Amino acid sequence: MEYKHLKSAVNLAPVETTAKIGKWEWDLENGTINWSDDLFRIFGLEPQSFIPTLDRGLAVIYADDKETAETAYHKAITYGEEYCIEKRIVKPGGGIVVVLSIGTVLKDQQGKIIRLLDIFQDITETKKIAVTLEQTVADIADIMARNELLETVIESIPIGIAVNKIDDGKATLVNKRFRETYGWREEDFTDVETFFNKSY
Repeated sequence: MEYKHLKSAVNLAPVETTAKIGKWEWDLENGTINWSDDLFRIFGLEPQSFIPTLDRGLAVIYADDKETAETAYHKAITYGEEYCIEKRIVKPGGGIVVVLSIGTVLKDQQGKIIRLLDIFQDITETKKIAVTLEQTVADIADIMARNELLETVIESIPIGIAVNKIDDGKATLVNKRFRETYGWREEDFTDVETFFNKSY
């Protein structure tokens, strides 16, 4: 990203709060780092309560995610590589915030990397929903597997069994022994009423 686009790229204040987005900038020429007010808030900190530094920023990153972040920063300022990574932030009270971190470099007219811009979005709730959905899918798969096992067992036992719905009496399962006992095909067992009509 060229230097002439810097102003439009970092002017995110109108949408930061509502979208839980914050940003930080690293001026590589003078070494200063600036955090937006909403970045402080995402981290559970009072806006502009201290002067940000790189070490202070790294300190709030969850230990297992710190190396990934450091590698992304290094490649960005050294080779101009953009990045998009997830990382966990540890808030002062010990709470964990999951953020999506999108970084890009800004260059001057000679192509020299002069600034790193990183946009953070709090995706904690989105991750919670995703985890819940994954668990729900896993639970459904488990139930389906159990049902298949149950059907296999019912089909093979030497006792005639027919399973019907309580509300309308429709047959949902008729095992082999039951079919053999009455000499009917499986499709003949449609519901309880049909069964009694055929049997008596």
